[in-house]
Amino acid sequence: MNIIQKIFKAFKPSNNSISKSNISADNTTKNHLKEPTDKINTPAPLKPAELLLLDYVNGSSSNIQFPGYFEYRYEINPHLTLKKLIDQGYLSVTHNVEENMRKSTMPVLKDVLKQKSLKTSGKKEDLILRIQEHVDQKELSQLFPDLVYQLTDQGQKAVQENDHIWFFHSQNYVDVTIDEAQQEKVKNPGLSKFEIGYKILNIKKQSRWKERNFGLYRNILLGFSVLQEQEGKYEESLRNLFEICFIDLSGMSNNFDKQYLHIVEKNFFPYEKSTCTLAPGIKSRIVHLRDELNLSENDFKELYFGAVNSLQVPFHIFTKQETYQILVEELNENQERLKQIYLEAKKRYKFQNKR
Repeated sequence: MNIIQKIFKAFKPSNNSISKSNISADNTTKNHLKEPTDKINTPAPLKPAELLLLDYVNGSSSNIQFPGYFEYRYEINPHLTLKKLIDQGYLSVTHNVEENMRKSTMPVLKDVLKQKSLKTSGKKEDLILRIQEHVDQKELSQLFPDLVYQLTDQGQKAVQENDHIWFFHSQNYVDVTIDEAQQEKVKNPGLSKFEIGYKILNIKKQSRWKERNFGLYRNILLGFSVLQEQEGKYEESLRNLFEICFIDLSGMSNNFDKQYLHIVEKNFFPYEKSTCTLAPGIKSRIVHLRDELNLSENDFKELYFGAVNSLQVPFHIFTKQETYQILVEELNENQERLKQIYLEAKKRYKFQNKR
């Protein structure tokens, strides 16, 4: 017996639950009851994780297996939360035999037909139609018993008004939690999900720079770029990727401090062993956006320097011109030219940092 059947059984009234004495008592006190007031006990607003679960289960079978992130990431028990969503009227449980058949595999449908000595040939729709024609509704309910969760009108409204919850849950490279997004939405109901993201990321961007956590700073830039691409702002998205390239090639990481350069500088050169290179994922995103914008070589170069020329960083092992050359040669997969650029930068670095 699954959780939904247990819930139904628990709340199903027994035949003896209403007696004549109960009816009599009710009639005796009826005239003494006060008129109902307009006060309604409205349930508390759903938490972000509850809204996420509500969206997740819609249209799913009652024997659904929940992903682990509901417990280890969002710290809710999905089974108990599901009962709460049903009790509060956000979800209903329906039994749709035809839908259950459509979700069944071909072997299951053919097995039903075999038991009835019916033909098993044809497409899935043919098998379903044949079963419906030869098996009565009561038996079909027993053969395909799964219950399905469906959003009520109240649940549908909750999901539609909070589409930012699922949106930010599904963003792998955007450092915005569903709780942060919900807090911002409550404070500023008129903001779109993109505006919510930009506002939160901008605060974090300034904080990461101030903390000199340049690794985390570039991750925030990636979040901006991802959102901008999804919103169709390809040029702005590409500009942020260019800034990421500039930071990744700088030699700066989290908790950057020049006094520790003698420890980390061994990882700058040569190219083959350097940690100051461009990530494959960033390069592929740049290529994609370059093609989407149909940029010429000159347009690409102009956009790059427009993005990085105003950047003032406390340290960099390359010139801005070199960072552009590195990007171009990385995209062209010109290993020999890359080795040469890093070698020239190494000589300059050693000359400027004689100890």
